[in-house]
Amino acid sequence: MALWQTIDAETSRRYAAYIREDKAEAALRRLAMQALGRELTEAETCTLKWLAGEEFQTIGVIADMLEEMAARGVEGRRQAAEAPQGL
Repeated sequence: MALWQTIDAETSRRYAAYIREDKAEAALRRLAMQALGRELTEAETCTLKWLAGEEFQTIGVIADMLEEMAARGVEGRRQAAEAPQGL
């Protein structure tokens, strides 16, 4: 099932800001830098540029996750670094 089939109309409207690829890329870059607390590498920037071309709901979900990580700030990054690696 495609992601867009699982998202309600209100959420879809909220993610409409990510329809334009250039705006989606700028938002993802900003949020990723905030979440990471650093500048992005060239590879990360290229990956976000590629991702910005995906469906806007997918970008919106990822943007929400990055925003939450950025809100957790340094403490959240420290906890993540101390968490066990691997699945």
